[in-house]
Formats: sequence, C-alpha cells, structure tokens
Amino acid sequence: MALEVAESIEKKLTLEQILERIKKDADIKTKLKYPTQIKRDIIITCCATGQGTAVKIKDLLESSFPASVDTKIFAYDEQQLENHSIKRMIKSSYNCLAVVGTIDPKLDAVPFFL
Repeated sequence: MALEVAESIEKKLTLEQILERIKKDADIKTKLKYPTQIKRDIIITCCATGQGTAVKIKDLLESSFPASVDTKIFAYDEQQLENHSIKRMIKSSYNCLAVVGTIDPKLDAVPFFL
C-alpha cells in the first residue's frame, strides 16, 4: 500500500484520487480530514465611557510588544461589546487571548485585566 501511495504521489494525483485508489484495492475505512481555519490571535481593549482610553491602552500595548508578536489589538467601547453580533463575530473569527480595559465585557472564557 505504501508503494502505491508513493507511486500516486509521483503521478501527481490529488489526495482524493489517492484515497479512492487505495480504497478500491484494500478493505480499509478511510476518512480525509482537512485542517480547520486557524484563527488569528487578538487582544481587545475596552473602556466604559467610549473608545478614548481603549485606544490609548491599545497604543501602549502595540508599542510594548516586539515586532515578532503577531497579535492584533482591537479597541472597543462598552456599548459595542454589549452587541451580541459583535461578540459572535469575535468568537467565530478570532482567538481572543485577553480583554484589557476599564470594564469587563464578560466574554466567555476570555480573561480580563484591569
């Protein structure tokens, strides 16, 4: 079976074609699983009275991190983080590492730092 896979790779067959070829010749159960999308790491800064302080915290964090840190920082105010559609977007699109700010928006499983 290994030689058949190697031969299929040399012939530049797709994974699906290789899988079908092996399934035909062997009595095995197979499942092709593709990797899931990797979510980008983010930190959220927030403020109870608007975005002013959140933006200042964001700027401070960005200037403190080395260039090699590939974490995006977003500034929000309290009202924005109370919006359920924004919370869903954050949860589905990003890996939120922490919230830093003047008020805890209580995002599920995300630590808050004052």
